[in-house]
Amino acid sequence: MNPILAEILRTRDKLACESGILPEEGEFLQDIVMKIRPKISLEIGFAYGISALFICEALKKVKGEKHIVIDPKPYSSYNGIGIRNIRKAKYDTLIEFIEAPSEMGLPDLLKKGTRIDFAFVDGWHSFDHALVDFFYINRMLNVEGVIAFDDVNWPSISKLCRYVSRYPCYKTHASWPARQNCGALTIAAKTLEYVATRQMKFWRADLSILRRRCVAFRKVKEDDRNAAWYAEF
Repeated sequence: MNPILAEILRTRDKLACESGILPEEGEFLQDIVMKIRPKISLEIGFAYGISALFICEALKKVKGEKHIVIDPKPYSSYNGIGIRNIRKAKYDTLIEFIEAPSEMGLPDLLKKGTRIDFAFVDGWHSFDHALVDFFYINRMLNVEGVIAFDDVNWPSISKLCRYVSRYPCYKTHASWPARQNCGALTIAAKTLEYVATRQMKFWRADLSILRRRCVAFRKVKEDDRNAAWYAEF
C-alpha cells in the first residue's frame, strides 16, 4: 500500500476519514480496477482524496494512463488537504483535475470525445444530480467498462441504482456491504426493503441494492435503447 494512504488509515486521521470511504470500500474499488485494468478512469467528488488514492494505487499497478477527477474546488476544499495527499503519494502526474461542477465538467469531456473504462460516482447526492452524472458517464463509458456508485444506502442513490439496473446494456458487476452502523439511513433502507417485499413491487436485484453501500455495474453492450424506451423502477 502507498505509504501516504497507509499512514492516513493507520492514524485514522479524523478530518481525512470523516469524508472519505472506508478502507474496505477502497479495497473493493481496487479489486475492480485490478480486474478490468482501465486505461482511463474517472471520479466525481474529491474531498480529502482518499478514494482517489485507492484508485490511483491500483491504476498504477495495471499501467493505467489517467485518472480524471471532477470537483468544484479540488484545490481549496478542505484546506487543500486532498491535493497535498495526492502530491505526497506522487500520483499528481497520474491525475487530471477538472475544477468544475460535474454537470459542467462531464459535458466538456464528452465534447472532447473522452472515453473511459471505470467511473466512481460520489458527488452531489440528490437523485436528479446523480442521474445527470450517470447520463454523461454512460455516453463515455466503453463496453465492458464499470461504473460504481457510493452511498447506495441513501434513498436517492438507491433509486438511481434501481433505474440503472433496468438498462439493457448494464449488469450488476459487484457490490460491497453497507456499514453495520449507519443510523437513520440503515433504518430507511430496511423500511424500503420491507415495503418492497410486502408489495412485491421490485425485482430481487433491487433488494440486494438496498442492502449495499457501493454497487458497481458493468456495461455489457452499447446503449441502443430507442426514443420510446422506459422501464419501471
